[in-house]
Amino acid sequence: MDRPQQEKAPPFGGAFRHTGFPNSLFLIALATLLLAGTIALAHRVLLLLSGFLAATLLLRITLAGVLTLLARILVLLLRHSGKLPCWTSEER
Repeated sequence: MDRPQQEKAPPFGGAFRHTGFPNSLFLIALATLLLAGTIALAHRVLLLLSGFLAATLLLRITLAGVLTLLARILVLLLRHSGKLPCWTSEER
């Protein structure tokens, strides 16, 4: 009375066999996130560089104004001390 052993049928008749789809979906999602992260990082770097450019231009204008002011003060001090005889209003 030996009966031959029957193999178990896969659940749901084998309709949901593992085909690698979830793995490829995970890889696509991971690649999308990495690409989005890279684009976001590049965007932040470009914004930072544009801010540096604006600050540099403002600093250049401010520095030119400060240097002009310092040169005027230096000329006034030299005039007052009499070390610039060609620019004074005194007679020679």
